Amino acid sequence: MMRWSTFKKMVMLEQTVFGLTWVLAAALLPLADAGTQVHWAEPARWLALVAAFLSARVAGMAFNRIIDRDIDAANPRTKDRVLPSGEASLLQVKLVAALSSFGFVGACASINPILAWASPFLLLLIYVYAYTKRFTSLCHFVMGLISGLGPVCAWAAMTDSIALAPVLMGLALLCSIAAMDIIYALQDLDYDAAHGLHSIPVRLGRSRSVYLSRVLHACTVLALMLVGLSLNLHWTYYCGIVGIAGLLVFHHASLRPSHNTWIYRSFFAVNARVGIAVLFIVVEVLAWGVMS
Repeated sequence: MMRWSTFKKMVMLEQTVFGLTWVLAAALLPLADAGTQVHWAEPARWLALVAAFLSARVAGMAFNRIIDRDIDAANPRTKDRVLPSGEASLLQVKLVAALSSFGFVGACASINPILAWASPFLLLLIYVYAYTKRFTSLCHFVMGLISGLGPVCAWAAMTDSIALAPVLMGLALLCSIAAMDIIYALQDLDYDAAHGLHSIPVRLGRSRSVYLSRVLHACTVLALMLVGLSLNLHWTYYCGIVGIAGLLVFHHASLRPSHNTWIYRSFFAVNARVGIAVLFIVVEVLAWGVMS
């Protein structure tokens, strides 16, 4: 039996806030659209949505640990992960991957036919992502795509439909995750280049990778603005997005791309703050709608 502390370390549980806040924001967002029927008062649907998100995250992290175990063992930065360090056995991690995969498909199937149909393809994409750094520098965008599908699925879970607004929110998350993952990959630039692994930093170098990350974060802000326009949201929404833009500008102004400790801490801090801000902004806009 895997210990709880080992499980938390394997799935990096503290990072869950990155995507969960966006998923919850997208699940609440249909309430701002008077023309959309929303199943917001069904506790079972909310529980299934959160269960699906958590199961997908656990499955993805377990897949990565299994597939990358030899790479992790050889990389000084990752040699203390649960498989190289011996904290967990390969069988234990495979069992976690299998159970979480079944949990994800089951949770999706309990929500509606859209997610039931989509869940095997989403799971396949999560699995394939673990191999992408072996053959393409676009691996960061595959990670972003997986994350970006979260808001689309959350909207579908609450409305039994798909619309432009969650696609735009998913695009914003895709760009944000890809931008931060490119910066995060700077830590492994020398190792990846020496061992034939692919990433944007290996392909473009340090300075151009940072520039691309800035462009992607600009696209994040633009996509979030378009979410507001697509739903004709209250003006306070746009003020909140300007605040997120300010946070990202500050992050890039203080970026130290050669300082691995700074990159590691900043990765968690910025992703968490942006996600929390998005959720807060959506809740605030809905509150304004109720009061007005």
